Parts: sequence; structure tokens; C-alpha cells
Amino acid sequence: MSFLPDGSGAPLEEMRDLAGRWPTPFYLYSHALAQADADELRAGILTNLPKAELFYSVKTNPLLPLLRGLLAAGWGMEAVGKDNLSAALAAGATGERILMNGAAWSRKELERALFQLGVRRLTVDSLAMAELLGSVLKSLPGSSCIDLAIRIH
Repeated sequence: MSFLPDGSGAPLEEMRDLAGRWPTPFYLYSHALAQADADELRAGILTNLPKAELFYSVKTNPLLPLLRGLLAAGWGMEAVGKDNLSAALAAGATGERILMNGAAWSRKELERALFQLGVRRLTVDSLAMAELLGSVLKSLPGSSCIDLAIRIH
């Protein structure tokens, strides 16, 4: 049995078999290796920034087993668009564990995220998004508190 040159990953024979059965290129993931890398990164960051909250960018890889493992390990989910939000929710993320990012959110999507899902972390990177978010929040009965990150280019 042969493994990758560094000794990690799937056996080469298994990889060759998969390449013969599936169209290439294709991606072969090791959940154990991905989880170990994420755990090492999280531990290193929290050693230096113990109060940091870490969010995995769902657009990087929206595979549900990976997202579920990261959620279980304490990561939040960063969603850039409704497909990312759907993947985060399907993996089990609650609104408290989601950071909405990007300028592609519609009023309807923001209202759903804020009022129905309980999302309270957002990144704003344009005046138009700030105006839309302000308008949506003003329509909320009572007061609402959100965490807001502002990205200036």
C-alpha cells in the first residue's frame, strides 16, 4: 500500500481507482486532515487572541461534513450570499454562529436573516449596504443590537 509522499492522505491505489471511476479533475478530501488543520489554526489564534471568534468562509468549501465538523469544533460560519447561508444552516449553524458578509444581500434576505434566523453579525463594505441595513433595522419593532464590521477598500 502506497501513500502520498509525505505519508498522509489516501493510499495511492485508492486514488488511482477513484480517478478511473470518476471524471477528472475531482477533489478528494480527508475529513481528519482538514479537521486537524482547522483545530491547529484555531488553537494558535486563540493562544494569542483568546477572545477571538473565528468564522470559516463557507464559500471556500461548502461540503456539509466539513461544515458540521467545524461547527462542532467551535467555528462560526461566514456566509457570502444565500447559497452559503443555506449551506451553513443545513450544517446546523444557528443565527448566532453566522457572519453575513458581502454586498449581494437583498432586503428580503436581510429581513429573513435578522428577524427569522437571529443573525446578528454582518460586514458592510459599501454605503448602499449600510443604507439598506439601516432601513431594515429601523423597521424592526423595538431596539436591535448587531455586531457590525466595516470593510474599507
